[in-house]
Amino acid sequence: LANLLIDGMGHMITPQSNSNVNPWEAAIDAGVHLDDSKTQIEHIKDFTTWSEEDIIAVSHFFGPRGSGGNGWGSHSTRPVPLYYAGDDGCLEALLGADFQVLGRTVNGAPGKVDQMHLHACMQKQKFGL
Repeated sequence: LANLLIDGMGHMITPQSNSNVNPWEAAIDAGVHLDDSKTQIEHIKDFTTWSEEDIIAVSHFFGPRGSGGNGWGSHSTRPVPLYYAGDDGCLEALLGADFQVLGRTVNGAPGKVDQMHLHACMQKQKFGL
């Protein structure tokens, strides 16, 4: 994912097959949440538009593992799990830290990191910034 950004190919982060439709909402609209013959993850995968090849090409996915690439419509108002390694303590140092966006201070959330913090740690690791 970081290499796509570094190589100036940020437009490739979301595959062309992305429908911009929340698969879980589409599944609920279709009534599949009432069908106990499959797990929720299996139901979501039936409505996702990302292929396994898409997930490999863009090096990430949204939603629970196995639900397809765009298993969540959004996570802007709720925390999501983050798995990482080898950051030399960068993320821990930024837990809850404020950050700047367009010259304005955004208050950090106690015990959490934002995508801004992730980007800062990627920049530090890749470029020593």
